[in-house]
Amino acid sequence: MAKKIDIKNVSMVFLPFVPAHIEYFKSGKHYLGKMKDGEWYIFWYFNDGHDEYLQTIDDMTYFSLDELEYWGQLPKLENF
Repeated sequence: MAKKIDIKNVSMVFLPFVPAHIEYFKSGKHYLGKMKDGEWYIFWYFNDGHDEYLQTIDDMTYFSLDELEYWGQLPKLENF
């Protein structure tokens, strides 16, 4: 079941991650995700030809898809 979080007049719907959602991530957009360890990150999908994983916008942190618990599509981000 999706979670809805309201923060300072911003409303987002978060979906529990299932493997079928990978097709959404291939669009190249940025997403907000809650990892299973409780941390939140803005990420995008990356496939290097052998592995697929999530990369944070700082380009220094990577996660396997198995670590993602919930995700939501961000509104358009400027300067990314």
